[in-house]
Amino acid sequence: MKNNLTNRIKKMSSVSLVLLMTFSFISPFQNVFAAGSGFTTSLTQANVSVWVNNQTNVSATWTSNVVWVTEVKASQTLTVWALPANTESVIIGTCTVTFTNWAWTWDNSTSVDDIDCTWWATINNYTLTNPWVARTPTEIANILDTLINVTDAVHWALSVTADTATTTKFTTTWTENSATNIAFTASANVTSTTTVTWVVPVTAVAQVSTVTPANVEIWDTFSVTINWLTINYIATVASVANVTAGLTSAINLSAQGVNVTAVDNATMITITSDFAGTSFTLVSSTLNKLATQQIVDFLPTTPTDWETFRATINGTNYDYVVVWTKTVAQVVTALQALMSTDWATTCTDNVTKVTCSADVAWTSFTYNATIISNIVDMTITLSPGWNVVSTPNTLSSLSFSNLGAGLTFYKLEWNSFASVIASTWSIQPLEWFLVNNTNLTSVNLYLTNKIWLTPSEKLHSKTLLSWWNILGTTTNVAPYSTIWTSASSIIDLTQWVTNPNKVYTSFSNTPAYQTWEAYWVFMSSNGVYGWNE
Repeated sequence: MKNNLTNRIKKMSSVSLVLLMTFSFISPFQNVFAAGSGFTTSLTQANVSVWVNNQTNVSATWTSNVVWVTEVKASQTLTVWALPANTESVIIGTCTVTFTNWAWTWDNSTSVDDIDCTWWATINNYTLTNPWVARTPTEIANILDTLINVTDAVHWALSVTADTATTTKFTTTWTENSATNIAFTASANVTSTTTVTWVVPVTAVAQVSTVTPANVEIWDTFSVTINWLTINYIATVASVANVTAGLTSAINLSAQGVNVTAVDNATMITITSDFAGTSFTLVSSTLNKLATQQIVDFLPTTPTDWETFRATINGTNYDYVVVWTKTVAQVVTALQALMSTDWATTCTDNVTKVTCSADVAWTSFTYNATIISNIVDMTITLSPGWNVVSTPNTLSSLSFSNLGAGLTFYKLEWNSFASVIASTWSIQPLEWFLVNNTNLTSVNLYLTNKIWLTPSEKLHSKTLLSWWNILGTTTNVAPYSTIWTSASSIIDLTQWVTNPNKVYTSFSNTPAYQTWEAYWVFMSSNGVYGWNE
């Protein structure tokens, strides 16, 4: 009987090709990951919020600039030669001094000298105790020595000092670059000598100014303008020391660094002119930190078939599955199209990365990038030559270790073989396929089962004719028990080459079924083989 069955098989044109095939051993491995892709993020600009606008930056001058100059003073020396006549007068600056024989108080009770030059001065020619005794020139000069509030229209205040017994000197209080003579009008008995005295040169002093920041927040801007140049520093830490250190460095490195030297004193900055006698202008200011939008780059690398690039923004996942080999640019384009639907960000395609920016400054968003490697539920090794493939489950993905190069899938239809494209919609449960591997090495086929199935997706059936049928299996334990009353004979295709006469003809005598194999089943009558995942 076995020989008759074999002869019948050989006569079938639909299986004549099968008789020439070499079947290779196929082994399943569960839960294998075929990972290779990479997906990372880079925060290119942090979200910055607007905080309290209370920062200050106060500048002050500690030591004023003093120019190195040679200064002079003017003086008038008055000489009293003899007792002045009654009502004789002299003018010193703006002060008129009148000499009189009689000078009394308002009630005419006492004779006095009026030495206050606020208005005019009056000096008695006679002693105050005895109006009949005339004063000497020395005594007149001594009274001149005590004059107060003496001024000059050009030189302002004049200092009064005794010079000799009969002379009094009036000198300008302030030094001047080129002093002029003090105004003086002589009289017959009181004359003047004018002098201009050169004084010791004044040493130039360098200007020293300070800048004191306060109430510092991160991203606040602190500025100083030295002469014509504005120098800025943005706080990176909410501390005064951070600003003084950063601004000090910025000043010294600026174009004004050749004119001034800044020193960091932790709580303030001291700025000193590099050249004594050369002043500089200093103005300080601040700017409250500006809000900036958050910007994040999503960077995919090494796209691998059947792996999922998942970009997450504010908890929403945007998934792209790589199919049929994609470049980084293609993955970026696909992800950007998905991520552009996010309501809080704007995402752009930048060839090697997707760049997402917050639509509103100071409104941050959460983000993440992950690779989801599809779990490989079964790995089938396709040896060089002909192979048999089947699956009991609906697939969510399939891929190859060499991207499918050199592989051709065939399906038996109406007693002839037709090539098919291997995909999740063509590789269906209960069907079987011949695979020709023209490579010199084995190729792995990775199968991933679909997890969430609708009720209709779980049901599978195949119509069987009253003759030889080729079936995949649903389980490795008595897969054909439901049709065994009609399935009178079974041949294991993977064993047929080495044992062509091995035909199983009873329920108790069956092959060691494998869920990835295919079997010839002889039906004595028409039927239907069904399977519920």
